[in-house]
Amino acid sequence: MSLNFALLSGNLTRDAESRMTKGGKRLVTFSLAVTDGYGDEQRTYFIDCVKWCSSEKQAEFFASLAKGEKVVITGKHIKTSHEKDGRKIYHDEVSVFDIERMTGGERKQRQTAPAQAPVAAMPPQPQAQPELYEEDIPF
Repeated sequence: MSLNFALLSGNLTRDAESRMTKGGKRLVTFSLAVTDGYGDEQRTYFIDCVKWCSSEKQAEFFASLAKGEKVVITGKHIKTSHEKDGRKIYHDEVSVFDIERMTGGERKQRQTAPAQAPVAAMPPQPQAQPELYEEDIPF
């Protein structure tokens, strides 16, 4: 089994940019600074992100992301390539599924719209009753 899933938390390094492909599909790109490690071992990675938007409302929301905002994204790692001067150039980025703004109002945010309809909360899970399982323990 293989798994390609990215969960990243960081700050936007530039305002999100929205554009339309020749085929009429809307996409939004931005870059995320993610810090890993601690002390002398701390490193910051700059990760390019792309969101293919399914609606104009979703594109407006993603395009409203501003430099410095703290966000959490989910997505998958993708590798793209193109030809330049006879050489094949590869580029790594994250294709974004969802995003959550973590910035709490300390920065002036542009007008936003929700990316997707809210997801219903999970129903409460029944609590295990320990007395039912004590006799199954072999020690």
